Amino acid sequence: MKKQLLTAVFGIAALAAVSQTPRLSLYEEFTGETCPPCAATNPGLDALLAQPTNTTKIAVIKWQVPIPSAPTTTWSLYQTNKVEIDWRYRPVSAGGYGYPSSNAAGTQTAGYVNSAPQGRIDGQHQWAFGATSDHPANLNNNVISTAQSYTSAFSITMDRAWDATASSVNLTISILATADFSATGNLVFRTVMVERDINFATQPGTNGEKDFHNVVIKSFPNIQNGTPLTANWTTGNTYSFTLNCPVPSYARDKAQIAFVGFIQDDGNRKVAQAVRAERDPLPNDIKAVSASVPEYMSCANEIYPEITVKNNGSTTITDFTVTPYFGAVASPDITVWTGNLAPDASMSIPLNAISTSVMGGGTCILNITAVSGTDGNTSNNQTPVNFYLIPTYTAMTVSEGFVATAFPPAKWGMVNANGGASWSRAAAGYAPTTAGSAKYDFFSNSVKGDADELILPPMDLAGDQAILTWDLAYAQYGSENDSLKVYMSNDCGNSWNLLWADGGSNMATRTPITSAFTPAASQWVGKSASLNTAFDGAPLNPNLSSVLVKFVARSDYGNNLYLDNINIKTSVNAPIDLAAANDGISLENHVTWSDNSNYEDSYNLYYSSDVTPYALLATLPANTTTYDHTGLDELTTYCYKAVAVKAGVESDFSNQDCADTPELITGINAVKGSNIAYIGLYPNPAHNDMTLKISVLGNSTAAVSVINVLGQIVYKTETGLNVGENTISLSVAQLPEGVYNVVINTDKGTAVKKLSVVH
Repeated sequence: MKKQLLTAVFGIAALAAVSQTPRLSLYEEFTGETCPPCAATNPGLDALLAQPTNTTKIAVIKWQVPIPSAPTTTWSLYQTNKVEIDWRYRPVSAGGYGYPSSNAAGTQTAGYVNSAPQGRIDGQHQWAFGATSDHPANLNNNVISTAQSYTSAFSITMDRAWDATASSVNLTISILATADFSATGNLVFRTVMVERDINFATQPGTNGEKDFHNVVIKSFPNIQNGTPLTANWTTGNTYSFTLNCPVPSYARDKAQIAFVGFIQDDGNRKVAQAVRAERDPLPNDIKAVSASVPEYMSCANEIYPEITVKNNGSTTITDFTVTPYFGAVASPDITVWTGNLAPDASMSIPLNAISTSVMGGGTCILNITAVSGTDGNTSNNQTPVNFYLIPTYTAMTVSEGFVATAFPPAKWGMVNANGGASWSRAAAGYAPTTAGSAKYDFFSNSVKGDADELILPPMDLAGDQAILTWDLAYAQYGSENDSLKVYMSNDCGNSWNLLWADGGSNMATRTPITSAFTPAASQWVGKSASLNTAFDGAPLNPNLSSVLVKFVARSDYGNNLYLDNINIKTSVNAPIDLAAANDGISLENHVTWSDNSNYEDSYNLYYSSDVTPYALLATLPANTTTYDHTGLDELTTYCYKAVAVKAGVESDFSNQDCADTPELITGINAVKGSNIAYIGLYPNPAHNDMTLKISVLGNSTAAVSVINVLGQIVYKTETGLNVGENTISLSVAQLPEGVYNVVINTDKGTAVKKLSVVH
């Protein structure tokens, strides 16, 4: 499992075995909604604690602490129970309970829970029972068995019963001393209400966790004081009391309500005994488990969802109504169900068609009402269903920097078939929109092969050319081959054309990293794809009046991917052409061009030479088609490109008939006037497969040859090259080891790259 980071200094402690009753130990985890190691640790921890051999030995409660920070200043698991959580993890000096720090043995009243995740067993460090540190990853069956092996001076029973309205639970607690006992400080019985299983559709924090277990949501009468007990007990002493425990309004599912009680000595923080009252079904309780649309993408204005429901109660359900909501507005397209749904049974129900004017991605909330016998738990009666509708295409381009917190953006869609780690919004991005980006969480997605989609709005681009540009940052964890592909459809998603693809080390913008990757500004690269040309160079249907574009990420359990500044721009008629008379090359510091794009507010004119990349020469008014300048060496040959600008955005439709070194890359042998901007061979040396990347400044054709040291052509292929980056895959598995020349001949120049083959 990836990363489990916590540093601790540990010591040894022990409980005196002076009692007669088997112990139910108490396990407290201090975890958090913004803590990345917590998200990585909790699935394994939950599986360990849920083992049948452990559930009889240890009771579990979890405190959602604000470490390293609070998830939000408004709603979160932490915010709903903030006062109690703060008291449980903070030091005495800050008004807290004062559990000793995990990195300092100290006195029992010193320190606090200073990092997450951390665990305590019976109020003590995990290492008191044989763990190597307080990190929950170091909890194991032996540690649990060791803690439970110490007998207790107390026997406890806890009985529960719902009140008539199912709004609170009445508890009866009975304590029996099975051995003499004297506390070192105040002896307290603490009672906590936990929600056993909480499942969110989207993460409440920032670490990707959506599933939470045994979360403390309220204590009775409160965690600080609990129920005071006498400090000294003699064998045979008993004490009984009752508590009324209202379910807080923020509880998600009453059927998940359970209780854990424990006797704690506040003098030494040790827990003497624990007890548990498990979940108890209500008489009438239907749960909306999930909903889906079998055909996620629909070329109409209707959706046909299915809802899965479960009878969480103890009586049979015979009828209920499902009402769709779009925002706060109820749809008239309700479904009334009748039949027999037995206790603990589940079923999927097709709903009536639901009409909506939503275009692109949307969400509908399905709400269950009018349940037979009256539903005593309406908190679990809703579930969202996501869909993507294409009733029409809107004349629009895209300029998305993910600045708004809503994700996906309005009219965008997202497909996450397995409900696992997927696309989300990250807080940081790349200039000019540094306030956000789209993130794909390969780091947490252990389902290899899982493919999730991020779909742009339906567009009517209504031009003869269109280009998609975006900024990308990605790191591998090791040698994984996470991938990203871009597709386009102009037949309402019935078929998709591949526009761009990359993955693994070829896509990485930095070296591998074993912690969760967050990119620095220098670790972003710009990417582009033409909507008029397929990935293999084949021309596509020029009709851009009904366009869908999607990014598809496929997980190999690597590290995080980020996208920002996703733009789609169009050219109404034709691109800019540098004057044919000089082919874009000037020896006299004079350049001429023509433009039929109807795009420009102004022009950016760039120039380059043999030893300099393209640089901005001048910004010129619209309708300018010639430029004379001084200040450049008249004996040097310069190449130019004129780029139309509208509303501050470059059109990207300049023809670049000459490019000496628009991007300086070591190892390129370029011929003057070549159309080739750069060449890359990956990996080099190559073993079996090799990828050739060629970036060209204008559409062209190319012959790619691999030539050995004897001058023999051992491999040759011909392909079309589109403006921007092109990728060609070559197999070298059958070639002998040695050094080869890879020669790229285009109709506008030639370039050569060295290749080493080793086996």
